[in-house]
Amino acid sequence: MKRIGVIGTGIWGTALALTASRAGNDVLCWARRKEVVDNINQNHINNQYLPDIILPDTIKATNNVEDIFDFSNVILLTVSAQYTRETLKLLKPYVKDNTIIVLCAKGIEADSGKMLSEVAREEIPNTTIATLNNCSITWLSDDSVIYLLPCKYPLDTDNEGITSIAVAITLI
Repeated sequence: MKRIGVIGTGIWGTALALTASRAGNDVLCWARRKEVVDNINQNHINNQYLPDIILPDTIKATNNVEDIFDFSNVILLTVSAQYTRETLKLLKPYVKDNTIIVLCAKGIEADSGKMLSEVAREEIPNTTIATLNNCSITWLSDDSVIYLLPCKYPLDTDNEGITSIAVAITLI
């Protein structure tokens, strides 16, 4: 079992946390708001973004960023493209030598026109950065089931040694 850290508890972050958990991993999510953390930890639900999805016990939450880096060296950064730089600045003091940050947002930074991988390399230059590509989400609310599609999550990175983390977070 691997430990996966997730930064962001919106729909995308919660769905990826659920996917990682279903693949047999322990997951710790970071949220800014205490009520989101409390709901995930106490009620096993993210009321604001996925209110019909019960989260397993293997998903926990914290509002302390440092906890994420103590928990795991694999961090899924799920915040939107326009908050990526700001969030990376927040994370920078806690990044360790063996940290792998997987950028999970689509898009470019509006102000600079830069790809998110460029932004990450500027803000945290000596960290392994990977980009999660070609993912989509399907939520079948009638059945309270969530699926992430397609079945394979290709990772782009300059470091060939981290492709095994794709296996750690893949469910289907």
